Amino acid sequence: MTNYSFKETLTFFSERLGSTPPAEDMEKEEVELVIDTLHIVLTKGKLEGSMHFHAILGLLLHPIREEKLKELATSNFLGINTGGCKLAFDESGISLSLHAYTTCGASPQENWEWLHRLISVAREWNKLLVLWEEFVPLSTQSAEEKKNEPRTKAAYRA
Repeated sequence: MTNYSFKETLTFFSERLGSTPPAEDMEKEEVELVIDTLHIVLTKGKLEGSMHFHAILGLLLHPIREEKLKELATSNFLGINTGGCKLAFDESGISLSLHAYTTCGASPQENWEWLHRLISVAREWNKLLVLWEEFVPLSTQSAEEKKNEPRTKAAYRA
């Protein structure tokens, strides 16, 4: 089985996006990608060739209601509405993130597909979470962006 390096995978992403990540980010193997208004951090996984995708969905202004916490926990545990991604709170319990991990055997194309999956799942969760009074999303779509939704803008963040 072939293992692809972080650099090989990001080179593949760069070709698809028509953008190049900053050299410093490539060296430290952590790159932030902005797609529309969603910030996604791509990092090298613990094993050579594996990757970690991470998107912060938003912040909790006050403690989450039990029914909402159960909804998050059920979705996460059973894999309902997460597409294989994981919902997680930060250590302080204030920010809610979506994570995806790929193994060392994942090709750049498979990682590209996982990136799309993470984006799709994040967009769907944002549609739901924006309705919660205790939640503030970090990425939102304006009416103009929603109208032009099929057209995605992407760039590496320096």
